[in-house]
Amino acid sequence: MSGMEATCSKKLWQIVSVLRCRNSSITHVHVYGTTAGAKDEVVQKVIEEVKENDEVMVLRVNCYVNHRSHKLFCQGLYNLLPHSKPGKKIENLESVFEECKIELHCMKSVIMVIILNNAEMLLNFPPSFLQALFSIPKKYGGTIKLVSVARLPWTRFEITEHISSPVQFAFEALSKADMHSWLNSSIKGEVQEALSTRLNFDNNFVRCMLDMVYSVCRDLNQLSYIIEKLWDTESNDGNWANNAASNKLKTCYAVRGQNRTEDLFYRSEKRFVEDGQTFCLSTSAKYLLIAAYCASYNPPSSDRRFFTKNHGKQRRRSTVTKGLRNNFESAHETGPKPFPVQRLLFIYLAMLEKHDMRNQCAADIHAQVAELCAMGFLNRVSADGNLDTPKYRCIATFEFSEQLAKTMGIEIRDFLIDFSS
Repeated sequence: MSGMEATCSKKLWQIVSVLRCRNSSITHVHVYGTTAGAKDEVVQKVIEEVKENDEVMVLRVNCYVNHRSHKLFCQGLYNLLPHSKPGKKIENLESVFEECKIELHCMKSVIMVIILNNAEMLLNFPPSFLQALFSIPKKYGGTIKLVSVARLPWTRFEITEHISSPVQFAFEALSKADMHSWLNSSIKGEVQEALSTRLNFDNNFVRCMLDMVYSVCRDLNQLSYIIEKLWDTESNDGNWANNAASNKLKTCYAVRGQNRTEDLFYRSEKRFVEDGQTFCLSTSAKYLLIAAYCASYNPPSSDRRFFTKNHGKQRRRSTVTKGLRNNFESAHETGPKPFPVQRLLFIYLAMLEKHDMRNQCAADIHAQVAELCAMGFLNRVSADGNLDTPKYRCIATFEFSEQLAKTMGIEIRDFLIDFSS
């Protein structure tokens, strides 16, 4: 057991001890940490350990669903009670906690534990409501306990005034080695059995998958889901299993899994565009926005390839270095880049020329740029005093730009270096 696992195990039993204690004056426990930590897993194990005792009753409240109003929160908490009456209205905290006390007698339980998941959403309520939420349970002699689970420490809940004095448990982000160890021990069921007994490469498989997605995903729940889904979809393929068993996981994944990853990231599924679908933009503004998107997501060196007629030499050079381009980060992963207005004008005019629309779109480009900035499609990144070479960035989404281009009869992927062959 690593040091991090030992620490998590120690905190787990400390939380369980506090919640099981009947005569304790502690009625509020706050558990916090990022998604890259073991917070959610520890809370789940705490619930499992506590529920083994018949004298403890557990309710789980999703604050994300019930944060819109005081009445909705109180009613949602009441509806979780096993003996709640349909149609009964509960509008204040005093009433709902009285119902909780009655429920304890009905269930012959001694302690009720209320888990407040996504507790940071409680910040939408005024401090007076939160003070009442965490102070009223003290009247019941420790029989009702609250556990707030959030990403933020409790000090962030008390920016203006004091609300509560909980016992806090912090869970730091796991290192890559700790995350690998945790995933190995947490994957259960058929996946774990197949990985450990049939192919005997569970450690290598989990390590490979962690290497693939660690830079963009460190949520243990999501990582477990990815590993299980990949195994479910590929385990029936004999070639995939043989490659995996022979420690060729990365090569195998690069061939069979990378396409799925890109499709998920780029949302490249085909969508039907209705003929009547319109956008509140003039024709020239539509072409200008498409040109701005290409300028933000293409390097300047590719303009000759995409927007000039005689670019055979450029294309031949591109095919030679095609294999090298995979070593660089995708423009759609690093985000839009700024571009000067002169480059935007060049791409805009090239698109008009290509689609024979130059005579129909004779509007002033500066007025169109100002309109797109006002609508939130473009963002000026240069100083206001820079009038000679102003720079902009396109902040429109790929989905919107693709649909807009299709209404103009343009396949925008043909003009983006991330998608062109």
